[in-house]
Amino acid sequence: MTIRNIVLARLSHWGYSCRSHPQDYLPPFSLGFAASVLKENGLSVSIIDTLVEKSGPRSFSERIKKEKPDLLILDVASFGQEFLNGLGKYSGYFSDIKTWCMGHLASSSAEEIIRDNRFIDGCIVGEPEDTVKDLVACLNNNGRLGSVRGIAFFDKEKEKVEFTGAREFIHDLDRLPPIDYRLLKMERYRVFSAHIPSWKKLKWGFLLTSRGCVHNCIYCSATLRQSYGRLMRFNSVDEVVKQMEGLIKGFGVNAIAFQDDNFTFDKERTISICRKIIEKKLKIRWVVQTRADYLDGEIISWLKKAGCSCIGLGIESGSDRVLKLLNKGQTKESIYSAVRQIKEAGISVIAFFMLGSPTETYAEAMDTFRLAKELKPQLIQVAFFTPYPGSAFYEKLDKNKFNPSGAHHYNSFRLNFSGIPDKELLRIHKMFYLKYYFCPGFMLSYLKDRALYAFVNNQELKLFFRTIRYFLLR
Repeated sequence: MTIRNIVLARLSHWGYSCRSHPQDYLPPFSLGFAASVLKENGLSVSIIDTLVEKSGPRSFSERIKKEKPDLLILDVASFGQEFLNGLGKYSGYFSDIKTWCMGHLASSSAEEIIRDNRFIDGCIVGEPEDTVKDLVACLNNNGRLGSVRGIAFFDKEKEKVEFTGAREFIHDLDRLPPIDYRLLKMERYRVFSAHIPSWKKLKWGFLLTSRGCVHNCIYCSATLRQSYGRLMRFNSVDEVVKQMEGLIKGFGVNAIAFQDDNFTFDKERTISICRKIIEKKLKIRWVVQTRADYLDGEIISWLKKAGCSCIGLGIESGSDRVLKLLNKGQTKESIYSAVRQIKEAGISVIAFFMLGSPTETYAEAMDTFRLAKELKPQLIQVAFFTPYPGSAFYEKLDKNKFNPSGAHHYNSFRLNFSGIPDKELLRIHKMFYLKYYFCPGFMLSYLKDRALYAFVNNQELKLFFRTIRYFLLR
């Protein structure tokens, strides 16, 4: 059978659950890039995103049965494993369709996926773009799967799962075709958390301009986010600004969310991007995420001049002991300094915190809450410590005793490695949100800085009702 029609699908981890923690709807970048590569090679490609479509295993399987693609590629993070397991009940719907997995779970647990899910033909391990192109060529030419670098599959002759070896990272990101956001139906994606002061209704665009993460936080896998490894790689400055112009002119966006794990990792590159945006006179507001220890007054000043309106920071804990235990590589002092300078520049802050870290005490959890109150970010997100497959902490777990399969750091509380009892930790999590958002100081700040713009932007009422529902249904 010749492969001409390919469906790529992201399996949701929380989108179809009414109890979901309120989060931004962000596009699946890996699927987007893989789709662009396949389309560039003359193949018919479509993308299904069960997260924004809020579909479950049954409705998804029925859709695949109806569409009958030649090849189905499932993008599965570890917290999407329950969805993948759910597909097993309906695997007969697409038994004649070649089905492969990619993404975080496929990269960290390929053998388990293939062994436990008989309808899965194999896994793409690591960055998918070059591998998926070679895989399709191999299947169309009746080639030997063992010749395709970067995959795992069940070898019937050897009666075991074979891994063909890691594929080299893509160093020149500029050679990848840009994501075709028409395939993703970009209007479905939006940012609720970041605040952009604008009287015009925001139309969001999204960019990923770097890959890699040199840090080794004990709970995070190098394949979990946009990283695919620790080696930092970047789009060129010209390519970044070219893609920004493409979103503005081609899709009419007036706000861009950069999804780089650490946008300001390279100071010189960051400033050069800002200079280029100013030189091109791009009238666009944008938001980034980074680490406190990669910010200083000069970078922040340039970000502000070039239109950056909001910065997201992974702070995690208000205890230096816990930060060190997490191997976070930053201190409370660096956090205080960064947030102070960001706010002085007139840029808003989203702060990400974490509860339930290994050996964390009640007092240390309260230190984290006090740090949030002192920093006064415009928005907070509070997660639970969750060790993902491929992380340093996960590798040391007794899998018979602790099974984090399907867990999500925002939406699932299953594993507690702290010194705080389960019920108390859940109470602290709820208290963290309620006491922070409903204190008079925050409410006054919200009314002054954000509430007026909320009438036209950010779908604020939707965010409010999703938040209320989350707490009521817990």
